[in-house]
Amino acid sequence: MTEAEWKIWNLVLRKNQTWYRFLRQKQIWNYILDFYCHKLRLWIEIDDKSHDWKWEEDEIRTKYINSKWIRIIRYTNEDVLYNLESVIRDLENKIEEIIKCPPFAKEGRCEAQEDL
Repeated sequence: MTEAEWKIWNLVLRKNQTWYRFLRQKQIWNYILDFYCHKLRLWIEIDDKSHDWKWEEDEIRTKYINSKWIRIIRYTNEDVLYNLESVIRDLENKIEEIIKCPPFAKEGRCEAQEDL
């Protein structure tokens, strides 16, 4: 785990401050998701500088995971390391949006989802 992944796991997700159970390093097909909540169908990715040069690979992975009805929220290492309170607020807000309008709702996509 990177320092940022360790921080969000131990200070936020593991302590269950988000009210939902997250798994660390969840494998889906050939991909490893940083953090995953099955109930919310939510993947949280913490990106470091290496993602700057492998954006095409990230896009392919994101499209595949989205095709499995899983949403992604991305944060940078810097955000987690230096703005953790903002990350927590943002994550709580996005979880509330997901609860109101589950990802890829069968009756149609909700407008609030477009920002996730």
